[in-house]
Amino acid sequence: LRHTKLFFEELNRQVLVHLIGKDKPAIFLQLDNETNLQWQSIYNAGYEPAQVTRYQSFLKTRYPDLAGLNRAQGTSFQTWQEVAPPKAPGLNLTQDQDWYRFQDRNIYDYIRKLKKIWNDIGVREPNVIFTMAISQNAPKNGLLPNYRYSSKRTGLMTFNIYPKTDRAADNVLVLTPHKVDHDIKAAAAATENYTRTKQEAAISPETGTGWFNDVDLSLAARQQTYLSMIAHGVKDYSYYYFNEGFNSQVEWGRNQLTPYFENLAKDPRYSHYKKENLPDTFWNELQYKVDSEFMTGWNVKEVMFQDVVAAQNLHFGAPLDANGNATKYFAQIEELGKKILTPYGDFLSRCVSLTDKVAIIHDSDSVVPTGIPGIDSAELNSTFEAGLVGYLLQAGINPTIHHWEINRHRDLAKNKMIFVQDSGNLNPRLVTWLAEYVAKGGTVVNFIGDSLARQIGAPTTSKVSVGSGAISLNYLPANTSFDAMAASVSEFKLASASPARPLLVSGDKVIGYKTQFQKGRFIQIGAIIHDAFNSGAYAFLTDVPKRRQLLDDLVAESNIQSQFRIVEGGDRIDVFGRKAPNDERLWVTVKSGRLEATKFHVKIKADLIKDQNATYSIKNVLTGQKQKLVGASLVTQGFFVELSENGSAAFLIEPL
Repeated sequence: LRHTKLFFEELNRQVLVHLIGKDKPAIFLQLDNETNLQWQSIYNAGYEPAQVTRYQSFLKTRYPDLAGLNRAQGTSFQTWQEVAPPKAPGLNLTQDQDWYRFQDRNIYDYIRKLKKIWNDIGVREPNVIFTMAISQNAPKNGLLPNYRYSSKRTGLMTFNIYPKTDRAADNVLVLTPHKVDHDIKAAAAATENYTRTKQEAAISPETGTGWFNDVDLSLAARQQTYLSMIAHGVKDYSYYYFNEGFNSQVEWGRNQLTPYFENLAKDPRYSHYKKENLPDTFWNELQYKVDSEFMTGWNVKEVMFQDVVAAQNLHFGAPLDANGNATKYFAQIEELGKKILTPYGDFLSRCVSLTDKVAIIHDSDSVVPTGIPGIDSAELNSTFEAGLVGYLLQAGINPTIHHWEINRHRDLAKNKMIFVQDSGNLNPRLVTWLAEYVAKGGTVVNFIGDSLARQIGAPTTSKVSVGSGAISLNYLPANTSFDAMAASVSEFKLASASPARPLLVSGDKVIGYKTQFQKGRFIQIGAIIHDAFNSGAYAFLTDVPKRRQLLDDLVAESNIQSQFRIVEGGDRIDVFGRKAPNDERLWVTVKSGRLEATKFHVKIKADLIKDQNATYSIKNVLTGQKQKLVGASLVTQGFFVELSENGSAAFLIEPL
């Protein structure tokens, strides 16, 4: 980092010293961007001698001695100098987990060193707030951002959000429809580790206005993204990119990949083919070589056939073109500024999310590789966790995300129901805490792993089946069937004398059960039943009411009254709100994932309507349309909403 320090010193002397400090414009200084080994596998980097030495030192802090390491990893190293990191995934689970933890810790140490360099040259808090921008997803065998590393020793963790980064059919709004909701909640909750106070302070330095070339992000998709950002409490976000222009160094990727291409093309198996006729086996083999020897994230075939000249012109769907002229997307941003941020910006800055007494646990310790067949821990803690947010929203539940070892235990204990996705790696202290929570009368709904079941003596996994596509599950209390992901399905054997009763079955196999533990209830589900709510399949789901029945029953049994409720029942419709202290106004956002127009009513919890005899105005802030209802009607009947295909809207509700 010697050259980094030289650069920072000159940057500070020539530029930042004039911008940072009291009454100066620069508030945030980003330490690095999406620091995760450059979007590649943890098995692609870290094998140079200095890193191996660091790895050995790291293991010495985890194990009491070499014998302890050998017992844990199943190895027979004679000296610490012999200890080597794994070269490929899946051969030794404990080694994989240790290697993940080491690479993860390396990121933290790197960010911490960057901050120290800034501090050493005189750039310090509170004159500036240091930030770290992350994207809450990971490549295969990659690193998922660790929220616990957002602290005073590093900086405030911010997040980049791109709702659609791959091609899809025109009627697929986004490929991860609840990623925005999840990532904002997760980032806002993790702020506590930096500020040491409980507050919503989510910031997005990159809020995607589109994606490259032929990935279309429609106006409807953008509106949902921007309204969701505001509705979940983002305090600041930047549109990225804001203008089209020249895309520099496009040829860099081709130049890096060409030697790999040329070497493999000389192989006798392929040397007689013309480039355009090379078989799939060639491209698959080349892709593997590039992923394992250079860097993941490249579509090798696409790069090798790319028109470099055409690619130099950036096409991103930005609000401004390369000449600074407004595109069709500019008017949308202008409308948000004029109709939302200007008149209501101060109000929204004081608002907090109206969440229900339901939490989703995010345990950063459990993101390490798992031994459960068919489960990817990073995917479970990002994509599927966002699907769980979407699933709960179908039942009118706006959950919080609770970061274990960051957020306060007493806040978690206030929830009536807690959802857990167990990769088999849950923090033991979390498992103990959850057992005590259930014993005192709480409800835990646990997916996949059986750590908590073992702790409380409930039935544990008897078999795990790995498949593809979907399996059909029957929810016994309502005798309804719906699909679940078949990638990993755990079965349970329930003894006749057991208090556990089956909830979900596939044929004669028990996939989910419910049992009493002292004063509380424990629900174990051995399949992922919520993945589709954060996938491109979301718009095409036809069994949402059947999937939701399980949640509706659990919510009723736990006596949870949600802040908002769709009278006609949620089916790819989300509703959530915000409120400022000592202010009777409500900000309510609704969005649809349906491919057809829809009409429904939204009821409001009585606690939110101070005077049920007063008349309230319900204003659609973008269209200007207004309704008037007596407070009691808002509670018992709800206000009317009409949305177009994939529509969204924001409402201001206030007493007249």
